[in-house]
Amino acid sequence: MSFFRRYGPGWWIRLFGLALLDGIVVALIPSLVDRGATVALISIVVGTLGINYVFLSARAMPFRWLVPGMVFLVLMMLWPIIFTVWVALTNWSTGNFITKDQAIDRLTQGGAYLIETEEAQVVELYLYRDPALSTPADPLADLKVLVRTEAGDLFYGSPRLRTSATPEEPTLDCCTPAGADEETAARYGAVALTELGAVDDDGDGIPETVGGYAKLRLLDIGTISGVLDQLVLDVPGRGQARARTFSSAVLAEQRFVYDEATDTLYDRLNETTCAAQEGNFVCDGARLDPGWREFQGVENFADIATDERIRTPFLRIFVWNVIFAVSVVLLQLVLGLGLALTFEDRRMKGRGFYRSLLLIPWAAPGFIVILVWRGLLNPTYGPVNNLLEASWLAQLSNSTWPKWLVTVFLVACAAALLWMAAGMLRRRRWFASILGVAGAAVIAWFLYKILGPGFGLREVRIPWVQPTGNWFWSKLAVILVTMWQGFPYFFLICTGALQAIPTDMKEAARVDGASPFQVFWKVTFPLLMVGIAPLIIASFAFNFNAFVNIFLLTAGGPPVSGYGVPFGETDILISFVFDLAVESGRGGQYALAAAATFFIFFIVATISAISFRFTKRLEEIYGSL
Repeated sequence: MSFFRRYGPGWWIRLFGLALLDGIVVALIPSLVDRGATVALISIVVGTLGINYVFLSARAMPFRWLVPGMVFLVLMMLWPIIFTVWVALTNWSTGNFITKDQAIDRLTQGGAYLIETEEAQVVELYLYRDPALSTPADPLADLKVLVRTEAGDLFYGSPRLRTSATPEEPTLDCCTPAGADEETAARYGAVALTELGAVDDDGDGIPETVGGYAKLRLLDIGTISGVLDQLVLDVPGRGQARARTFSSAVLAEQRFVYDEATDTLYDRLNETTCAAQEGNFVCDGARLDPGWREFQGVENFADIATDERIRTPFLRIFVWNVIFAVSVVLLQLVLGLGLALTFEDRRMKGRGFYRSLLLIPWAAPGFIVILVWRGLLNPTYGPVNNLLEASWLAQLSNSTWPKWLVTVFLVACAAALLWMAAGMLRRRRWFASILGVAGAAVIAWFLYKILGPGFGLREVRIPWVQPTGNWFWSKLAVILVTMWQGFPYFFLICTGALQAIPTDMKEAARVDGASPFQVFWKVTFPLLMVGIAPLIIASFAFNFNAFVNIFLLTAGGPPVSGYGVPFGETDILISFVFDLAVESGRGGQYALAAAATFFIFFIVATISAISFRFTKRLEEIYGSL
């Protein structure tokens, strides 16, 4: 009892946790060894030993507080980076994601490549079934097939139809061919017919019964005559025994035979040799699938930099990506700052309520908001196009009293907006004045459509988010929706930054004779940029990788054809990488996508470094004010 009290409960809890961790690792070691995962095995073993040392050694006590964070750092950041680097240096893609040994097994075994020539071996076929099933509903119910080759090998198992899927690792109930090794015997089912209860009364080598199954007579075979020509018995390592008659079958053998000495495949069908080239066997210029993953060095990086069919789309997407991110950030900043300046006036009533409303686009779930905007911008049924077509204005213009009532109301609203704009102009509230004049202009346009000669905006059908639409409108839709979604963020940070600027500096500028515009441009804006410039850079990096907006709104479309990689007019670099990895027309090009992510990283890092140097200069110039 004193032994347990000496160490305390904490020590025993720590010991139990380490024992549990060590037990899990020990249980994983055989599986990792079988899979050949040497790197993962070494990493796990070394990491586990390090954790044991840290928590059992008194000298390493300070590191105990760092280990949990370091473990998550390695799992969540370092390991994905290392894995991405490794993938970028290989040919990992659809058709090249397994090992070479696995690829050879799939090419030389199973039902992927089988040939049935005129010289194919004809084998004897015998059918067995439980005598109790006289007229089964399913022709394959409890049906067994026995095949005997010319060499006397017997293969016994359950058949399938040709239309059903070929099993990756077919198995038999028996038997092992003569001279087979242990591995082959295990695949065949190293069980003799006598062990299955076979009885051969006449001594011809073909049993009349096997266990509870009896050999079908010619009259009994009529119950499966409808599917007899579709029966197949998969024979591991040999191919398929395909039934032809009631008593014979053709052995469709593997098309390819691997020669380990020369590392080639022999094609029995064309009588040619297939050499291994860059992760695939190539026969007469044709690549065989599946291939295998293979280390290729910097070839993927070189393709992006030198291959015209990849480099041109990459540069084109990069230019649009920069335009998109810069446009969105500038529009969000202008709108957010303008609204922050407008609501800075303490004499405005209900400022808290208005500010809360402006935060809704930013607080709403982006996934749902983008889908709502996609419905609003639908070219055929979307409310935006329906309003722009102004069909409702045409119906209003054809009426009598509603038209004049609406006209009087709109004229009153326009006059009120102009009066408010004039008042704001006298108070030097430029943004509010511009909004008032813009509102009056919109009302004037409505009045023209109601009282004017025609309706020129009928049947607009702007292809905002149409997959095959116009690139200009698709890009404009992406910019406007992203701007609408993010301007509350800038409104919020600008509101806080404006409140942090000392008012005495503005008052001093006004006393010196500066106009309101000069006060804003020479004093307020530089001090504002010192506080929000890093946030602007972070927003640029965020919008530079705004994958969700592009994917949900336009899916990168309209598509562009004629290049070696798939991409669309509104694709940005991150969605372009997604297309390479998932949406590629010839399968996922994971290695090329991984290489492209490094270009994206260096691009964003370079732009951010330059921007931070600029913000540092702002701090040096205005930080001491």
